[in-house]
Amino acid sequence: MVSYSSIRPHIPNILTLLRVPALFLTVLFLYLSAPWSTAVAFGLYIVAAVSDWADGYIARRDKTTSVFGALFDALIDKVLNCGLFISFLSLPGYFPNNGYLFPVLLILTREFMVTGLRLVAAVNSLVLAAERSGKWKTAVQMISINILLANRAIRDLDTENKLPQRPLDILYQTGLVCFYASAILTFTSMVFYFRKHMGLIMESAGGKKE
Repeated sequence: MVSYSSIRPHIPNILTLLRVPALFLTVLFLYLSAPWSTAVAFGLYIVAAVSDWADGYIARRDKTTSVFGALFDALIDKVLNCGLFISFLSLPGYFPNNGYLFPVLLILTREFMVTGLRLVAAVNSLVLAAERSGKWKTAVQMISINILLANRAIRDLDTENKLPQRPLDILYQTGLVCFYASAILTFTSMVFYFRKHMGLIMESAGGKKE
């Protein structure tokens, strides 16, 4: 029988991995037509976002940090947030036009390139943990997603349009501003990351850093 003591060291990694099914459940509820479904999706995303803080906190508290946790925590954050941004492109009420495709592509490009750099580091027996700039980028992405989900959930629940629209419009615009801010932070953090590890890139490419 599996005991709690045997599971406890793995709790942070379990929380990390649970964000993957949380993504699929969140998107599933976004595509349902019930007035309450977006509110459920919003709640699921909040739980997933809180787990992103909780897994790191528990790992540091219990001194169970691991290479797997350092890499997969950042990787699954990318899967979660990029999955939601892609879903927003195909759903009404999130991005107002197709022009938002380009910031999403920028975010996707950055995430794949940084993941690729981490793979290069792994081949060289190095672990590149998340930088502070990357953590800020993730935080602003999550704020943007939460605001956009909250706005859509409130509007869907207000089936009789009794709520004043001006505050909701301001909330929606705030979410879009945060999204653009996250795209800018995504780009700047990529530049910072590659500049910091240029020596590793040049060495792996067969050249030398000047």
